[in-house]
Amino acid sequence: MSAMHGGDLLAVGRDFGCDPAALLDFSANVNPLGPPAGVLEVLRATLAEPALLARYPDPQAVALTAEAARHAGVAPERVAIGNGGAALLDAAVRALGARHCALPLPAFSEYARALAAAGTAVGRFALRAEDDFALDPKRLVARVRGAGADLCIFANPHNPSGALLPRAAMLALVTRLAELGCATIVDEAFIDYVPDQTIVDALDPDLPVVVLRSLTKFYALPSLRIGYAVASRAFAPRLRAAFPSWPTGMIEQLAACAALADESYAQRTRR
Repeated sequence: MSAMHGGDLLAVGRDFGCDPAALLDFSANVNPLGPPAGVLEVLRATLAEPALLARYPDPQAVALTAEAARHAGVAPERVAIGNGGAALLDAAVRALGARHCALPLPAFSEYARALAAAGTAVGRFALRAEDDFALDPKRLVARVRGAGADLCIFANPHNPSGALLPRAAMLALVTRLAELGCATIVDEAFIDYVPDQTIVDALDPDLPVVVLRSLTKFYALPSLRIGYAVASRAFAPRLRAAFPSWPTGMIEQLAACAALADESYAQRTRR
C-alpha cells in the first residue's frame, strides 16, 4: 500500500482484508461530535427534493461566499470557494507561480505534492522537536532571505503537533516575509478551535497572503469536499480563476452554509 496521507480507510480495508468500519483512524483529525444538525437537515432535504440534483450549482457560490466572508470577518470579494482545502492549496500554488518555496517540516503532505505538481522548487526547513515543533519566525525569515524563496507554506495551528504561533507573531511574520518579496500560504484548517488567533480579519488586504480555511475537520465533513480561502484583493480573482467552472457542488454549498451558521455547534465543540 502506498499513500500520501491517511484517511483512506477503504484502501486500508482492502489491503488488510478488514472492515473499514472497524478501523480507528489516528491519521485524520475529524471532530468526533459528527456534523452539525443543520448539515444533516440539508442532506435530508436533498432526498426530499431530488430535482435539486438535476440543477447545475451556482458557479460563483454567492450565498456561501457571503456566509464565509461573514464568518471570517472580511469582504466577500476577498473570498474564494473550492472543493476542499487541498484543492484550494493546489490552486493557490499554481496561481502564485512561485519559483522556490520554503517549507517547514513536518507538515501536511499535500503541501509538497502541490508544489511538485506546479514545478516549484522546495527548500525544506526542519522544525525542532525540542521546541515542540513550534515555528520560529526568526529562523524562518533567515532561511527565506538566504534561499531567496518567493513562497512559504505553513499551518497554524501546526499539523500534526498542534503548536500555535500567536496571532500578533503570525501577523508580524507574514508582513516581514512580504517585505522580502515572499508570498505566504497560511493553512488555518484547525483555527476554529482557537478562533481568536486567526489572522484573516486583521491582515492588510494588499499583502501577498492566502489563508486556507477548511470545513472538513472542525465540522466533520471530509466526504463533502468544501472549503474557502481568504486572499488579498489583487490575488483573490486570480485564485478563483485557477478553478474550473462549477468548482463546488450545490449540496456542498448548502451544507457549508448550514455548518458555518451553527455557532452553538462551534461552542459545543470547543468545550
